Amino acid sequence: MEEIGNTEAIQKEILDEARKTAERLIREADEEVARTVASAAERSQAAREETRRSAEAWIERHRAETLARIPLEKIRYRTELVDGRVRKALGAYMAGLGTDRVASLCEGLMKGAASQFKGKDVRIRHRGLDKARSVTVAKAALGIAEAREVVEDPKLPAVGLVVESLDGRLTLRATMDLVESDLLDRTRGVLARALCAEALKA
Repeated sequence: MEEIGNTEAIQKEILDEARKTAERLIREADEEVARTVASAAERSQAAREETRRSAEAWIERHRAETLARIPLEKIRYRTELVDGRVRKALGAYMAGLGTDRVASLCEGLMKGAASQFKGKDVRIRHRGLDKARSVTVAKAALGIAEAREVVEDPKLPAVGLVVESLDGRLTLRATMDLVESDLLDRTRGVLARALCAEALKA
C-alpha cells in the first residue's frame, strides 16, 4: 500500500509539474503574442504616419507648383487669345483684298529676282488670279518675254502665283500667305494693341 501511495504521490507531482510547465508555456506564448501584436500595431501606426506625412508633402508640393503655374497659365491664355484675334483679323483683311491689290503685292514679292530669270523659259502656276493677270504680273516683275506654260494650281498655299524655270533650277513663289506672314511679323504688336487693348492690360 505504501508503494501505491508513493507512486500516486509521484504521479501527482509529475502532473502538477506538467501543469505548471504548460501554464508557464501558455503564459509565455500569450506574452509573446501580445508583444508581437503591440509591435505590429506600432509598425502599422508608424507606416500610417509616414504615409500621411508623404501624402501631405506631396499635396503641398503640387499645390505650390500649381499656384506657381497660375500666373504663367494666365499669360499663356492671354497670349493665345490675343494671337488668335490678331491672326483672325489679319486673315479677314487678306481675304478681302481685291485682285488689283493682290497682283500688286505679288509683283512686289517677285521684284529683285529679274536678273536670275533673264533669258529663262518659265512656267507659271497661279491661284486666285486669272491667266492673263498672272502673266502680266510675272512679266512686269521679272522682265520675262513669254511663259511656255500657264496653269491654274489650286494646290498653291494661298492666292498668288509661282514662276518656275523649265530647267527646274529656279522657283519663285509670290503668294498671299507670305505677305500675311510678313505683315504679322512686322505689325503684330500694333495689331495686338489695337484689337486687344483690354486683354493686354490684364
